[in-house]
Amino acid sequence: MEALLPLEAASLAECREVLESGYTLEYEGCASHIYEDVLSEEDCRLVRDALDLHSVLQSSLVLLGASCSIPASNVAFDGFDGNHETAHLGYAEFLVSRRRLWTNVALSNSGLNSHSERIARYREMLPRWVALGSKRPLTAAEIANITA
Repeated sequence: MEALLPLEAASLAECREVLESGYTLEYEGCASHIYEDVLSEEDCRLVRDALDLHSVLQSSLVLLGASCSIPASNVAFDGFDGNHETAHLGYAEFLVSRRRLWTNVALSNSGLNSHSERIARYREMLPRWVALGSKRPLTAAEIANITA
């Protein structure tokens, strides 16, 4: 980074040292330019867990094959609302598009922008999966229970 931004080289080198060395008290000085409305670790986990759950739901449905009458649309990942869950949507887009994680997860017709609030729905579904021990793969009855 220092080579790309020579006017900020000294500051960037200092921040690199702080981060590489784990000087946690100094982190704030290196992150002062970061947008204040950050996504908490808990909310980051929610996004990751929702993607993981949908990956498991979808792969389980594939394994069940024709013997399962649950439509694929029931387990498609809806994403997050671009108007009210913007930070969650941004993080999901970062994970899928930039990091190339959960690229196997089938999205609903609107992609990662659900155009309606979905967090409450994921917060209902995730405890049902956790109660099963975050089991992989799932039975048809377990899929139906989680998505109910």
